[in-house]
Amino acid sequence: MEITPEIAKNNILIVEDAISMRHTIKASLRAQGFRSLIEAGDGQQALKLMKSKKINLVICDWVMPIMSGPELFEQIQTDKKYKNIPFILLTGNDQKDSVTEALKIGIKHYVVKPFNPQKLSEKVFDLLQEQINKRVEEVTS
Repeated sequence: MEITPEIAKNNILIVEDAISMRHTIKASLRAQGFRSLIEAGDGQQALKLMKSKKINLVICDWVMPIMSGPELFEQIQTDKKYKNIPFILLTGNDQKDSVTEALKIGIKHYVVKPFNPQKLSEKVFDLLQEQINKRVEEVTS
């Protein structure tokens, strides 16, 4: 996995109510070469940030006050401007029921905490690369 300048410049929004976990996620991504990391402490703050900055990918905790990760995902899906932004749900629960619930509302990507920093970085890289490939296809088609 090579973080190219094109991938490194993508804005990644980290939505997590626990400050220490936000810093851990940010540090692990930064160590892999991701540079544009934006933080939000809850879903409402995340939505405000999305209106003021171009966000290319969201990493979001499941359980948060004010608005849960799945609730944020559903809010994002109601706006066609944000609908195609890759969304990774972080969960401390790998129970089959939780995964099924996430899949039912359309969340395709999740990472179980405690997470492997390398695996999270690879998932972020793959999703951002996929977005870049789609943009290239649209331009060349």
